[in-house]
Amino acid sequence: MLKIAVCDDDALDLNLIQDLVLEYMKDHPNPGVAITQFDSSERLLERLKTETYHIYLLDILMNGKNGIEVGEVIRENDSRAAIIYLTVSPDYALASYSVDAQYYLLKPIEKEKFFRILGREIENLAKKSGTYITVRTKNGIKSIRTDLIMYVEQNYHVFTYHLTNDTSVESITSRARFDQELQVLLNDPRFVKISSSMLVSLRCIRTINKKGLILQNGKELLIARAYSEAKHRYMEYIIQGVKQDEI
Repeated sequence: MLKIAVCDDDALDLNLIQDLVLEYMKDHPNPGVAITQFDSSERLLERLKTETYHIYLLDILMNGKNGIEVGEVIRENDSRAAIIYLTVSPDYALASYSVDAQYYLLKPIEKEKFFRILGREIENLAKKSGTYITVRTKNGIKSIRTDLIMYVEQNYHVFTYHLTNDTSVESITSRARFDQELQVLLNDPRFVKISSSMLVSLRCIRTINKKGLILQNGKELLIARAYSEAKHRYMEYIIQGVKQDEI
C-alpha cells in the first residue's frame, strides 16, 4: 500500500492539500493508497517513531520543529521516501537539498504542476520497488504496474490484464500454463486466484458474497468452488489493513 503523509499546521491548507491528492487519485485510480493528515510537526514526529510513509507532503513554517527539521528525522531512517515541500516562503529552498527533498513548491499551489510532481513520484516509487510485470502484446512488450491490475483472466491461451483505469492489455497467444505465466503475481500476497483461469487483486475487491465478489468498478466475478479459500484470504487482508490503520 502506498502511504502518503500530509503535514501542515494551517487547517485550510491541510485540507486543501489532501483534497488535491484525492482529486489526483480520482483521475489516476490506485486502490492501494492511504492518506494520513498531521496538523503539527510534533504529531508527525511522534508517529514516525512507529510508522513510515512513502511520500511526505510537508509545510516548512510550522510551530515547533519546522519542515526541514522534520525532513532530517525522516532521512535518519529512510533514504527512499519522497519529500515534497509546500510552503509560502522561498527562503528554505537551498536547505531542502540537505534532506534530499524531491520538490519545493510555493503556495498557492498550482494544481497542474502539483499533479505532475505527485504522479512522477508515485511512478518512481513503483519502479524502485520493482512492482512491474511485462506482457508480450501484438504491439511489442508492455510494462504494467502491478498495483494498477484489477484482475487477469485467461481465454484460449490469451491473457487479458484488466486495469483500474478501465482499460485492458491483451497478451499474444501463449502456450504457458496459467500459473507459469503469472508466477510474479501469484507470488505477490496482494493477489489471489478465484478460478483456474482468473486472478484478482485483493485491493480492488469492494465486497464478497455467497457466489463471488464485486470489484471496486462494480464488476462481479464468480469464485469457483475449488477456490473458496479466496474468501478467507480477502478477510485476512481486510483485518490486516485495519490493524495497520490503528497503529
